[in-house]
Amino acid sequence: MEKKIWLDKLRAEDRDTVFSMTSDPEIVKYMRFDTHEKPEEAEELIRHYTEGGNYGFLIRIADSGEPVGVAALKQDEENWGEYSVSLFSFQRFWNKGYNTAAVELLKTFAREQGIRGLKAYVVEENYGSRKVMEKCGFQIQEILHFDDFPSGLYVYALPMKPKEKG
Repeated sequence: MEKKIWLDKLRAEDRDTVFSMTSDPEIVKYMRFDTHEKPEEAEELIRHYTEGGNYGFLIRIADSGEPVGVAALKQDEENWGEYSVSLFSFQRFWNKGYNTAAVELLKTFAREQGIRGLKAYVVEENYGSRKVMEKCGFQIQEILHFDDFPSGLYVYALPMKPKEKG
């Protein structure tokens, strides 16, 4: 069953909602930031996700407006026109199709913005996110290994076709 959600532009006023996710070690364990101890850290993350050509969104359930999670497209500083996907959500929404629906909306948004390609960096043990990326058409580009990192980091890529005009 398709999940009815929408992407709401992430704002500073969403700080407490974001903090309620980013302060949860279970949610943050696969992210590229540490568990937040103060709401100001969530505020900084919102700024990072919404400034400098990045796009940040609060994922909401369509009929109620209830927050599900956060989705962001972050501009690749080395490859113009390419963005990386960041996504995290409240645990009660895991494995229910919401993150897949959010990635599909991000793909549509990216196409409309003329973004040329998307990437996602997923820790090997994060099977749920790996499944989402594969279900949404992303292909494994490479698996990175680091001396100070216990497992692989999967790099998923999805070339984007521009939206047809007309």
